[in-house]
Amino acid sequence: MLSFVKLQSCSLFLALFLFFSGFTNNAMAFCIYNRNDHRTHSGPVKGDIMVIQTSGNKFNRGYHATIKRESRGCVHWSETSVNTSGKRDATLTFDVYYLFTNSKVLVCKDVPLKAGGWMEVMNEPGWQWNDPRICRTFF
Repeated sequence: MLSFVKLQSCSLFLALFLFFSGFTNNAMAFCIYNRNDHRTHSGPVKGDIMVIQTSGNKFNRGYHATIKRESRGCVHWSETSVNTSGKRDATLTFDVYYLFTNSKVLVCKDVPLKAGGWMEVMNEPGWQWNDPRICRTFF
């Protein structure tokens, strides 16, 4: 009976440890989520976005990534090439582009994002290219 109680308490401890370690890992990085499902009149967009950091970085070596639809890109907020101040609440800015087969279209310019926060990029039918609902940030 005593070994069963020990096993239960170890299982509970392990479950709590895994839960909180996963929870804190998300808080340690800024993430950009591509929730794009935009369609054009000429057919479906690939759904991929390109994100380019425009301020807060070192020597233009900031965050630059292509993020596939329903995926995300993350960087630890203390990464000094991306966040030169090293502060979790530092404001970084990003440009976001929709990617087409042979071109890209700027949809959000200089979007402010806290280094410890996240951004969602999504579009709905009927929204204009520069609609402020496309790129939303949270901290």
